[in-house]
Amino acid sequence: MISGNIGNSFWLLHAPFIFLVAVVAVDLGLNSDIDYDIEIFQYDNGDIGESTELILLATSNELTDILWTQVDGPDVEFYARNTKVISFTPQESGSYSFDVQYRIDGSQTVHSATHSL
Repeated sequence: MISGNIGNSFWLLHAPFIFLVAVVAVDLGLNSDIDYDIEIFQYDNGDIGESTELILLATSNELTDILWTQVDGPDVEFYARNTKVISFTPQESGSYSFDVQYRIDGSQTVHSATHSL
């Protein structure tokens, strides 16, 4: 089991799992000269029918107005699409892509990132 604190969030994972990290390109709009450290982490064991989690992480910034959407792949059902963490269970093999939109530190600009698995 692995656990930790990230900002105001607490996470807890049970092994076995495969830890994959993807650094994501962030659309910074008018704030393109600011280097935000935004990442999406993926936790899963790589098996169909097993839970997969995607975690939006910003170690130095507050993220608000979060909205996850699936943009490619076989349909999956996930809950809490307005939080930093989504969880879903792929029922068939294939490529899955998700888009997440959010605001950084209360800015008016909406940023986005995409993660594929």
